[in-house]
Amino acid sequence: MPNLWADHSRKRSRFEVYLEILELLKRGPLTPFEIAFYARLNHKRTKEYINFLERRGYLELIDEDGRTVCVLSTNGGSVVERVRSIYGLFEGNFATRKPYT
Repeated sequence: MPNLWADHSRKRSRFEVYLEILELLKRGPLTPFEIAFYARLNHKRTKEYINFLERRGYLELIDEDGRTVCVLSTNGGSVVERVRSIYGLFEGNFATRKPYT
């Protein structure tokens, strides 16, 4: 995962949290509890974010042995890849750019 949000001293935007959840799901299916734990969110906010991402078609909720499991959809995977490529463009430009004098 790109180290986009390395600065833990500031509040994350909704977009950053959405992307972080999708990045977590790219590794494999997770329960809402696991998403809340790894993304450092409370349960109420996690449910809100998951519902938003499900309505947009970026993730799917599957009932597995009586547990709800979140799975990244193909649409969600393409969003993650597009954001990674955009981030890579900026990362490369900042690394090679000369400082203003």
